[in-house]
Amino acid sequence: MPIQLDRNIEAVRLEMSDVRQPIHDEWQEEMKRRVYLSSNRRSNSSVTIGQVFDKALEKAQLEAEVTCSTEAAKAEYIRRHANIVGVVGPPGVGKTTLSKMMVKQILMHEFLPDTEYLFFINVKDIDFNTKITLLEFLTTNSRVKVNYTEEESKALITFLHNNPNVAIFFDGLDEASTKEFSIDSHVCKLDGKSKPVDIMKNLFNFTLLPKAKIVVTSRPGPMYKLHPDYRPTSIFEVLGLLEEAKNNLGTQLCGEKYPAIKKILDQQPNLAHLCYLPINFILIVFCLLSNEDSDIKTMTQVLIFFHDQVCRVVPFERRGSPG
Repeated sequence: MPIQLDRNIEAVRLEMSDVRQPIHDEWQEEMKRRVYLSSNRRSNSSVTIGQVFDKALEKAQLEAEVTCSTEAAKAEYIRRHANIVGVVGPPGVGKTTLSKMMVKQILMHEFLPDTEYLFFINVKDIDFNTKITLLEFLTTNSRVKVNYTEEESKALITFLHNNPNVAIFFDGLDEASTKEFSIDSHVCKLDGKSKPVDIMKNLFNFTLLPKAKIVVTSRPGPMYKLHPDYRPTSIFEVLGLLEEAKNNLGTQLCGEKYPAIKKILDQQPNLAHLCYLPINFILIVFCLLSNEDSDIKTMTQVLIFFHDQVCRVVPFERRGSPG
């Protein structure tokens, strides 16, 4: 137990398994691949916010030429695949931050400048057990308060259905409290009541709101487990912080002390290789800034430092108690 608690604990199992030992040449090739990806990902695959839907359109057009035999089929394929993008990455890499930045740029008319209706939905907050209408789904989960008559609601959802200037963000598909995304779904009616998971899948394949722009963020596993009929064909991976971004953020956090902190990081590869995750970088830099003369070498030591800071502020017996 690396963190010293002021009470006894019982040992728990730390799982370990046998793995196939890669042959020497195979291991060398894997290391070469990693070095290549690290050095070339900026120039070869870097994507800005403003490019995501342009790239989705390019990909849909190329695939339509290969998979569709008629102009009508090509147009339908492009319609269903050019206006939805997936964003994947590990926890803490910045998927939510990225989606919120997209929303900010929409509000500033820098991204999707023609957007008139914007919905931002945290998937973890969705009640997947209650059947609701599409309008109720969009407004309730976006925390938009509306009080329309039934006639007004039908008119509004019909208007949204035909509007190309609607943007919907689903943040954290992996946090959904349902496992039904991997199976096929029935077609939802525009003004009927359906389960939220069915509404989402009908939005993902543009049976509902066929002209909207949709962004879905998730950890990779749940995104790729989506049923093929609903999975975005254009998926972008958040790679985290590259060197320039780390230096920029580090200077903002530490000011003129950052060069000294960076020097320490350069001498501690165990810490440095974790800094591509923004949350790790912030924790590590603050820890080193507060312990310039100490010998911090591992993420465990960083977490112990912050654990000790919390213990000084909140007594152990009060943490987690009501109020």
